[in-house]
Amino acid sequence: MSKLIKLNNIHKHYSMSNFIVRALDGVDLTIDEGEFTSIIGPSGSGKSTIMNIIGCLDIVSKGDYYLCGENVARLSDRRLADIRNKRLGFVFQNYNLLNNISALENVMLAGKYAKMKSKECKLLAKEALRKVGLEGRMFHKPSELSGGQQQRVAFARALFGNPLLLLADEPTGNLDSKTSKEILKMLVNLNKQGTTIILVTHDMDIANVATRKIEMLDGKVINDIRREKENEIN
Repeated sequence: MSKLIKLNNIHKHYSMSNFIVRALDGVDLTIDEGEFTSIIGPSGSGKSTIMNIIGCLDIVSKGDYYLCGENVARLSDRRLADIRNKRLGFVFQNYNLLNNISALENVMLAGKYAKMKSKECKLLAKEALRKVGLEGRMFHKPSELSGGQQQRVAFARALFGNPLLLLADEPTGNLDSKTSKEILKMLVNLNKQGTTIILVTHDMDIANVATRKIEMLDGKVINDIRREKENEIN
């Protein structure tokens, strides 16, 4: 497998009043293409900060971040926005869907922002919804879907155009335990189909689903565990 991400001595500092918060304090990390990685830690550990750095939503204070061999830590805001739009997919705890349009139209928004032709946009949106098991509900509006189905639409939108990397920040946070398991099974299946996934969570049971678990504390990686296959989801 080729290296997709390389973080080299990454620091992220914030100034607050009279002191400096070291959100990331010298992180070294590589992630290969096709990996399913979870990042876990308590509040303030740096897990969301590292996801924001990897997702080009924030910039480093010090260090180098290579994505597909390109040092994105040195790129302009415009180029970073281009990478976010074309190479990365994001899913958050809140679904962030538009309630007055269908699931298909919500997913198609990703293509419309990229000024894609309508026919191609619709085909890619349908394919993304098929990947998350919603081909039979694509014309339903969010209010006509369950919470789990709405989150699947959010995943389909993130998968639009086959991004290099899918970043999920607490994607089961608003879901009950049964629906959370369905979403995790979907993630496992997506990874088996070749999607590289980084999942940020504070829940150890959820983190253990991935084939690689990175534990963070006080802005540092304190544990990095790999396994050959995902844990069973019962």
